[in-house]
Amino acid sequence: MTENHLSGDETRHLTPQERVARGKAARSDAPRSSHAAFEPSPDRLDPVEIIEKQSAKRVPELVPIRYSRMSEAPFRFYRGAAGQRERWDQATQRARTHDTLQVFGKLTHVIDGKRLIAPDPPLLVPLHDLLPTAERGTLEKELSRLIEHYGNTLQADRHFLLKGYRIADMARKVVGVGSVGTRCWIILLLGKDDEDPLFLQAKEADESVLAPYVGVSTFRTQGERVVSGQRLMQATSDIFDRALASFAELYADQNEKDHQALVDAIKAGRVPAEPA
Repeated sequence: MTENHLSGDETRHLTPQERVARGKAARSDAPRSSHAAFEPSPDRLDPVEIIEKQSAKRVPELVPIRYSRMSEAPFRFYRGAAGQRERWDQATQRARTHDTLQVFGKLTHVIDGKRLIAPDPPLLVPLHDLLPTAERGTLEKELSRLIEHYGNTLQADRHFLLKGYRIADMARKVVGVGSVGTRCWIILLLGKDDEDPLFLQAKEADESVLAPYVGVSTFRTQGERVVSGQRLMQATSDIFDRALASFAELYADQNEKDHQALVDAIKAGRVPAEPA
């Protein structure tokens, strides 16, 4: 594992002149143009083997759904995002014709006077259908503690808003494509009454796939790493846009080959795949 030389701690107390000198040295070692190139290493790992290693830590019964979704198209294999343009258009049209309370009515139902999450297995499985009573109680306490911790880290106005809600129900949810099989929970909270809902998502964060190449994360938890990284990426535009555009075209070709490798592995029976 390589040492991460990009830690902010190393540059925080340098003078402006020292920072400029370090930047020029780094530019000499890795000019912008070098980011436009992509050539697979001769010892590059089998993409299906990488996926299988990731799946080993995931919920076993959900892994075939992940493979099925990733096999649908190269972009779904690469990104784990929305599907073809037609599906995106359909989803957009549904969003325009449904408000949040209509969606809330489909996601929940009332049982014995209580508003609960409606089951839609295997994509959405309420906690009371998933685990025996003893295990369910333990997990409910953990998720409740997690929400209380998330609340304490919020800025004051959002913390005040969250305190006005109570937990009503929880369910395991299948999300995305690349994330299928990770442990993801949706938590239904209710405010002043049953018509004042708030859904929160608690999602498992595993070690970055880049860790073997750039070093172990300096954050205390993988969740903190993901949130902090997302905020950093969205704070400003990418200064390497032009080089990355060239790299993206080259890597797209490689991604199509990797996608085909997964499709071939499914056809050969190496990995299971089934639609949700």
